[in-house]
Amino acid sequence: MPTRSRRQFLSLVGLSAGAIATGPAVIPVRRAGGHPSQDPSEPDLVIGLEAVVEHVQLRPGAPTEIWRYRAAVEAGDPAAVVDLPGPFTGPLIRVRRGDAIRVDFVNRLPERTTVHWHGLNVPDDADGHPRFAVDPGASYTYAFTVRNAPGPYWFHPHPDMRTGLHTYMGQVGLLWVEDATPTGLVDLPLVVQDRTLAADNRLVYRQDMMGMLGDEIWVNGRPDAVFDVPPARHRLRVLNGSNSRIYKLAWQTGAPLTVLGTDGGALDAPVRRPYAMLAPGQRLDLLADFGDPAAGRRWVLESLPFTGASTMMDAGTTTLPLGSRFTLATFRVAGGAPPLYLPALANGVPAGNGRNVGVGPHRPGRARAGRPYGATQDRPPDRTFTLGMQMGGWTINGRTFEIEGVAADEVVRLGADEVWEFSNQGAGMGGMGRMAMAHAMHLHLVQFRVVGRDPDPRFAADHATVRDGLLDDGWRDTVLVMPFERVRIRATFGDFTGLYLYHCHMLEHEDMGMMRNFRVVP
Repeated sequence: MPTRSRRQFLSLVGLSAGAIATGPAVIPVRRAGGHPSQDPSEPDLVIGLEAVVEHVQLRPGAPTEIWRYRAAVEAGDPAAVVDLPGPFTGPLIRVRRGDAIRVDFVNRLPERTTVHWHGLNVPDDADGHPRFAVDPGASYTYAFTVRNAPGPYWFHPHPDMRTGLHTYMGQVGLLWVEDATPTGLVDLPLVVQDRTLAADNRLVYRQDMMGMLGDEIWVNGRPDAVFDVPPARHRLRVLNGSNSRIYKLAWQTGAPLTVLGTDGGALDAPVRRPYAMLAPGQRLDLLADFGDPAAGRRWVLESLPFTGASTMMDAGTTTLPLGSRFTLATFRVAGGAPPLYLPALANGVPAGNGRNVGVGPHRPGRARAGRPYGATQDRPPDRTFTLGMQMGGWTINGRTFEIEGVAADEVVRLGADEVWEFSNQGAGMGGMGRMAMAHAMHLHLVQFRVVGRDPDPRFAADHATVRDGLLDDGWRDTVLVMPFERVRIRATFGDFTGLYLYHCHMLEHEDMGMMRNFRVVP
């Protein structure tokens, strides 16, 4: 497939004001059929999931059109799906490792779309690859067994060149693999996004090289978010659901953050940091002891200023530039019930019957070849991927996305333990020097360890503003790569063969070319 031109890209992603301001007619759908993925013959949980158009009252005046997910349990534990408050959050799907899952998806949107189960180790036809895009009015069955360790995963659309728009319009859901034993903490999901609303309350969406940066910060679907919480120890499960914005999380008091887990679940031990960087697509589990009387009854989570995420001139498309300081959420400690009641899942052993997953300790992406998975030692990279730009788009090794294209250096053997290096070099701009932006590199199929970082010493002052918050501990599926930095990750490509994606999770970068396939072969 030939690479697309800048003109073709702009033609495809252009969206008229009328397309946002008015909703499409509801199209009759068929609940069965479609293209099934590898289907467990006896699912433990069957979920009906729809992508729908809704009009919601976000502020006085005209309602705002959003695109969102709706879900319901069709068979299995009724507590497995929770509707979260707010137009841009939820649903929350709760599963256990070993569960066999079937999701019957129906697309009620006016455009083709897919569902990507971000961070999960699933067969390639259940991964939401854009080659499996679902037409308006059509359906698709996603079927997989939960192989991942307990952790805060999520799901979102992944259509070619439209992922940024679809996600920005509201298609974000959470999927938690539940802990094997109770934590004793109150879980509170925090989905952080930025949005811009026009005077007539339409969502304003733009594609440009800088990425979509909104004028307002929304948490769980509301700006200036305030949460009334009971005096108890909480696990704040934070997802950066923004298209392109990076956050530098910190308590306003200057107290250190206690990090319990990252993308792939709990850390071996909690770590304390003065702040934590959170790139698009990444997750953090933070401990907040709202029951500590010495900490006071009002807690403020904010994003601190930082520099160096872009060497490109801001075109003034937002009133809140990347690296600004702002408040994310305020927590008021009061008596009463937890802010989000999560009914208990089925009692006893995990609901999965263990047909497809061993009963021993398991980490995401475990190699079949029996090699120790997740070694943290750095070594020379097996592959290097240079992140750059050309012709008004973003590239990986000088290439842009092809729907089924795979280069020779993108073929991986099943069970291979590899180190990949991402080298963020930007592009030369003549007398203006080299221009670059930070990228959030995401691999489908696997969780990985970050084993090395080589920042450019010429930008040491900028790197110092983010260095202490680069949480490379634990398991990741998305890693922040700063301009002119080299980052190495180590992963084992186990469990499945097939075609998978790797890309920048700054969604405008992805849609504008910084996405490629890798193929796992026997």
